[in-house]
Amino acid sequence: MIWVNNMHLMLVPLYLKRLDIFANIGFYLHSPFPSSDIFRTFVYRAEIVKSLLCCDVVAFHIFEYARNFLAVCQKVLKLEVSIKKGGFMLVQYHGRNILLKVNHIGIDIEEVENMIKSQDFLNFKY
Repeated sequence: MIWVNNMHLMLVPLYLKRLDIFANIGFYLHSPFPSSDIFRTFVYRAEIVKSLLCCDVVAFHIFEYARNFLAVCQKVLKLEVSIKKGGFMLVQYHGRNILLKVNHIGIDIEEVENMIKSQDFLNFKY
């Protein structure tokens, strides 16, 4: 499994798939995915979406970003989008189902508070 992270690497899945058609590729977008209205103004919008659709899993930080991606798939490439039992979001592309996930990755506030209380960060060696 090859994981690609963030927007500056959105075209990487396409090139990875060209190198190895059987590669399992996952992509995680930490940044907001633009709405379909904004995305349609991009010159290379279709290439970006097609590259992300080379992945087996495309994950987003919050549901709104995933919803924007689904709308772009429907409006820009006219793709079939479905939501399956259990909350799985799928995009059908060239006979494949691409899974969309929402993962809230963030900072564990309790861990940071405990570290500050114990002042362990003061003993950290750089």
